[in-house]
Amino acid sequence: MPFRKKNRSKNDIALIKAVSKRDEIAFRDLLNRFQHKIRNYAFRFLGDTEEAKDIAQETFLKFYRSIDNYRYSGSISSYLYTIARNLCIDYKRKKRPELSIDFHGPVSCGTPFDSLDSKENLNQIMLAVRNLPENQCSAILLRYSEGLSNAEVADILSISVSAVESLLVRGRKTLKKQLAGIDN
Repeated sequence: MPFRKKNRSKNDIALIKAVSKRDEIAFRDLLNRFQHKIRNYAFRFLGDTEEAKDIAQETFLKFYRSIDNYRYSGSISSYLYTIARNLCIDYKRKKRPELSIDFHGPVSCGTPFDSLDSKENLNQIMLAVRNLPENQCSAILLRYSEGLSNAEVADILSISVSAVESLLVRGRKTLKKQLAGIDN
């Protein structure tokens, strides 16, 4: 697995360099590789399909505009998730939308959220996650929904791994209390 990560890192650097030279094919590759993940994350954070699409689009526009400032120290996905997270937080703070309880948005395969039997339970869980404090919500979504490691989540949130672990514990505890009445 470390071999794959090392190769991906080299591929990420090559992709970034191509995008920074305004290579449209490279930018399309970047979009194809990450757009679905970023849109799913934004949807899970906000609960609004259309707004999630806008957030994803704005994420890639911000990335493209600031490509010359990109530092090659982290992964592209961490950088994109960071941009998306900040846009989601800004949106929530400015708009304070009413959260939809109905789950209409995209779901990626293989996450703990996908194994639920009941759409109603999923709606309640997603609403509860969205109502967590921002850092707990981000940590829970990035770790369990997006499948990132604690180290990757720490990088995105600009905190230590132990702080991520603390956020996850507090978030799970809060969710457990909020969701105590749901039948599993």
